[in-house]
Amino acid sequence: MKVNLGSNSTKSEGWLNLDLTPGKGVDLVGDSRYLWFVGEDIPEAIRASHLLEHFPPCEILSILRTWHVALKPGGTLIVGVPDFDYALSELKKEPMKHLSFWKDHERLLFVTLYGSYYPFRDDPNNIPFRHQAVFTEESLKAILTDSGFIDIQRFYPKSVAENHGFNDVMMLPLSLNVECKKPL
Repeated sequence: MKVNLGSNSTKSEGWLNLDLTPGKGVDLVGDSRYLWFVGEDIPEAIRASHLLEHFPPCEILSILRTWHVALKPGGTLIVGVPDFDYALSELKKEPMKHLSFWKDHERLLFVTLYGSYYPFRDDPNNIPFRHQAVFTEESLKAILTDSGFIDIQRFYPKSVAENHGFNDVMMLPLSLNVECKKPL
């Protein structure tokens, strides 16, 4: 079993989608912090594309430790988050372009840093979809190490196949993507 957490409607063959809210392509509805279904089937892979940044920083280590426990030994965790280093380098190039959050066509960096400021699905408050944490490659690798993961490697998918069959934001240059393993 392979589980795609915070899936929204993004689907890939062989992956079970878990999301906080029901919707097209969602197989299980639940909170990615708890992985309540584990115990029946143990996932060989867990994928979280642009999910971790939506949790309060004080919860992230605990969440990653839960995902570590949920994986089978030797299993793979795949994580994509907005790349704070990339965001800062783009901001330095053209500060006003990226800080003009009121202009939809120029808000990509703003959304990378803060999350969507538009309601998502049927949530008028949009609270679970705001960004609460930022990550650099160094900080992401450190917290994954502290959570018990090993062999942490950054990857840059150039195709859907290299992105584990998903066509999502992890394909963009603003995404900091890593794969790591749970020790045997």
